[in-house]
Amino acid sequence: MNLNHLGSRLASALLVAGFAFGISSCGSSSSRMRYVVADQTYNNNVDILIDNRIVATNVAYGTGTAYMGISSGSRLLEIRPTGNTNSSSDIIHSNITVQGGSDTTVILDYSGGSVATPFTDDNTEPASGSVEIRPIHAANFLGNLDVYIIPQGQGISGVSPQISNLAFNSTGKNYVKLNAGSWEVVFTFAGTQSIVFDTGTSISSLSSGAIRTVVALNAVNGSPGYTTLTDR
Repeated sequence: MNLNHLGSRLASALLVAGFAFGISSCGSSSSRMRYVVADQTYNNNVDILIDNRIVATNVAYGTGTAYMGISSGSRLLEIRPTGNTNSSSDIIHSNITVQGGSDTTVILDYSGGSVATPFTDDNTEPASGSVEIRPIHAANFLGNLDVYIIPQGQGISGVSPQISNLAFNSTGKNYVKLNAGSWEVVFTFAGTQSIVFDTGTSISSLSSGAIRTVVALNAVNGSPGYTTLTDR
């Protein structure tokens, strides 16, 4: 038997096994996560770090990031003022659990302190001819809200909300299924038609299969009071 050939094959096998073990031990990378800065107490734009690595930098209040790949398992999330390199400056420093094969929206908001609130996303393609819109209430200055999703320009007079009494840090009944087209999301104080935020014509016409998330925010630091995220 050619011992050199055997040794080469054994080394190759060990390399492949070690590579496979390395992947499994780090968790699946098929998950995705994105972040929305909704905490008005941040004094500056922030950097977002996962496991000590910056994944988004100079993120302003009222804005969200795109989805980014993230390994499943326990991950260290750090939020710190842009430009700071020491973890002692972290506004948030905590572990988050990432499920394999999942999409997650993390709202960085304020609830008696700076917190990171995860929302599991469902980006399954809607039925042909349909779209979905999901509201999230992240405006801690306000009480509960009603949510109307209406054809653009229709107005809410005589219309019932799709979601009533939506509490802070929640989504109500999650995704609202609609026909493809141009839609407007209106937030009012719960039990009234007193408008708090209105997306107007800012959401482009949605073609079949589209999904959007609209996050209600405190209207400070130049924010219109909401941000719209493209899910798919």
